[in-house]
Amino acid sequence: MKTITTEEEIYHFAVERWGHKSVADLALKLSEESGEVAGVCIKRGERRSTLSDLDNEIGDVLIVLSQMASLRGQTLEELRASRFLQIKARFEKL
Repeated sequence: MKTITTEEEIYHFAVERWGHKSVADLALKLSEESGEVAGVCIKRGERRSTLSDLDNEIGDVLIVLSQMASLRGQTLEELRASRFLQIKARFEKL
């Protein structure tokens, strides 16, 4: 059984541990975590990391994105769905 963790739960956990962060602070953290995804990809080519390492880093990116979404009163699912509809509509016009 998979566990579902909400953006709000993640946000409150992060605030309790590290204090309130602004969207700008979280954008910097997102950049750091994205760099770690890239680092794992480089290391995969060198056989120094695993797909499990990649999964962990992708999870870290999602946690930071969850915090950003929560600050906006949104969920990742809502943001993804809304944006996908916009992108899809744009390409259907072509």
